Amino acid sequence: MKYLISIVFLLYSHLSFADQQNLNFRLVDQTNRSVQNARIYIEGLDLDIKTDSLGRFSFTGKAEGPLIFNIQYKNYQYVIEVENASYIGETLLSLPKEVVERIMVTANVTPKEVLEMARPVVLLEGEELLSKRGSNISETLAQEPGISSSSFGSGAGRPVIRGLTGSRLTLLNNGIGTLDVSSTSPDHAISTEPLLAKQVEVLKGPATLLYGENAIGGVINVVNERIPKSLPSKRMSGGVEFRFDTAKRENASVAQVLLNANKVNLYVDGYNRNSQDINLPSSLGGTLFNSDISANGGALGIAWVEDNSDFLGISISKANNDYGLPTLANDDEFVSLLIDQNRVDVAGQFTSPMSSIDSVNIKLANNDYEHVEIEDGEIGTRFVNDATEFRVDVLHDFFSNWKSVSGIHLLRRSYSAIGDEAFVPPSSSNSTGLFIVGERPLKSVDIELGFRINQSTIDSDVLTDDKTYTTFSSSLRGLKDIGDEYVIAASFSHAQRPPSVEELLSNGPHFATQSFEIGEIDLTQETSNNFDLSLRKKAGDFRFELNAFFNEYSDFIFERPTGTFVDDLPEFRFTQEDARFTGLEFDFDWGLVTTLPFQLSINGMFDYVRGRLVQGGDLPRIPPLRVGLGLEVITNDLSIGMNMLRYLSQNRVADFESTTSGYTIVNIDINFSFFTDSVEWLFFMRGTNLFDDEIINHSSFIKDIAPEAGRALNAGVRISF
Repeated sequence: MKYLISIVFLLYSHLSFADQQNLNFRLVDQTNRSVQNARIYIEGLDLDIKTDSLGRFSFTGKAEGPLIFNIQYKNYQYVIEVENASYIGETLLSLPKEVVERIMVTANVTPKEVLEMARPVVLLEGEELLSKRGSNISETLAQEPGISSSSFGSGAGRPVIRGLTGSRLTLLNNGIGTLDVSSTSPDHAISTEPLLAKQVEVLKGPATLLYGENAIGGVINVVNERIPKSLPSKRMSGGVEFRFDTAKRENASVAQVLLNANKVNLYVDGYNRNSQDINLPSSLGGTLFNSDISANGGALGIAWVEDNSDFLGISISKANNDYGLPTLANDDEFVSLLIDQNRVDVAGQFTSPMSSIDSVNIKLANNDYEHVEIEDGEIGTRFVNDATEFRVDVLHDFFSNWKSVSGIHLLRRSYSAIGDEAFVPPSSSNSTGLFIVGERPLKSVDIELGFRINQSTIDSDVLTDDKTYTTFSSSLRGLKDIGDEYVIAASFSHAQRPPSVEELLSNGPHFATQSFEIGEIDLTQETSNNFDLSLRKKAGDFRFELNAFFNEYSDFIFERPTGTFVDDLPEFRFTQEDARFTGLEFDFDWGLVTTLPFQLSINGMFDYVRGRLVQGGDLPRIPPLRVGLGLEVITNDLSIGMNMLRYLSQNRVADFESTTSGYTIVNIDINFSFFTDSVEWLFFMRGTNLFDDEIINHSSFIKDIAPEAGRALNAGVRISF
């Protein structure tokens, strides 16, 4: 009996062991090439695995019964189901043609992949975004083709798209406005924290149809998860990130947690950022005085989600930011800005509420924003901005063969600046927009056609009557595949923008830009006619995108120096003239080695923009021509990239504007990742301006007193679970 029991025990043990043996798999693409560095999530086992350089991965489990693999590779997500795996040898998995999910540009009419867009787009996400994160969103995007930064130290800076910035660009959080005062002055920070960004989308060129008059130069949409609108694969997920920067002596951290209970998601985040004065290149010595930052904030979000399609959610967030305005060491006054922001967002999507309507999307945001300018420890000027934005987008097929979105877009804003340096009087403004944009295939061309009408009103005590403007926008875009490898896209748009409050009503000293600004109450709306042409090679080892653009403005609004001084400040008056912007953008990626245990590629870029008045003369702060070249090596867990970006001198300048010399920026990026159980560890390091070159940013208002940082090392770790 004792021997029988022993035999039964041994057999049971053997069977149990056999039931949980090592299973080996190899992942290949549709051309039978190994797929390396793909992320594998196995349903029911709570396992995250990455494929090695030969596409292999393994785990301990049962061979019998279906295994469901969720695979994320590059910008795509696939699902593969295996009925019975084998304990012997490898089970071959082939990526299917059907893609479950792609990394999409959400700020479009309908979410689309970058290569499907008829307009030029920049999309940052994943490890690329992690490496390029800066202290602000402008710094994060500054080296992308067609984009630069009007830097104002570490604390502030507006993106510049094709030579346009300020009130000609719209910044969004999850598809709705940031509702801050960053467009009113270059020293006012954008209220978007790069540490929280899941992806950043940039629409280059007019996007007024969906986002209103102030998107006449483009849109930047920062996507985060503060309203968690999709069901996660785990009950609890999230991440923490720690990073430091040697040039700014900056320490930054962020934590995010997402909890799921059936159809309810709960999201929490918090971040903190502290830096000191920026270290300048050794040729200049010392630091950039008064360029420190102290920022923190957090959010709580909750959403009800039904089948990853319908959802309704709300988030409440708070942000504080205290940063200095760079100045010369011998200045008598040091000014810092202290921002306090409280924001509420509501978003929802409801699919197929009735026949011919695919979905109804709603977004609502209210931002209670205030900042004070502290001068030598005393409150100088207080800025208050209470803004509410609401939009409804209805995706429908009311018209035969057209997939269309129609909507209403409302914006209300109450703005005031109180203090000795309040150069703009208090005002309130309202904007209402109605739009429709449709897409359809027409033979072999995908067509997009749209229209928008907008009415905006500005009210202020200094105005005898309200200022009301009615603007019209329209666009026609087309995209056509040429064979299997090439895509050609073209777009024509007509857009209008009314003058801003600052352009109409400014009257006083603006010390941040060292100018005395005078508005013009009789300004009319400016009108642009724009043409874009793109050629893309989307397949093969050598891929590229070439964009050419031509923007013709009637009654372009800008500040013209008068040559006189008021209170020791140069006087600038807002005026209007016809203007023209032309330019080229080119970027490529050439895979030299794609089949060995490592990948080797060369990448590069070129961009150029010319902004000038039709009657003669150049516009101010136009970025210089840039050309870049890089090299990247990727193995299973390690990626190393190095690139050089050459900025040419800018000698085409406006009246009384200084020229800038050329410079070269050399950067290196190193990322290393691995898994422990279900936790991913990603260590990153980015070295910038390795040759410690002296950098004078031509797009900056303070370029004559505030050079950019010298050699820097930005490093940290991201832990995801």
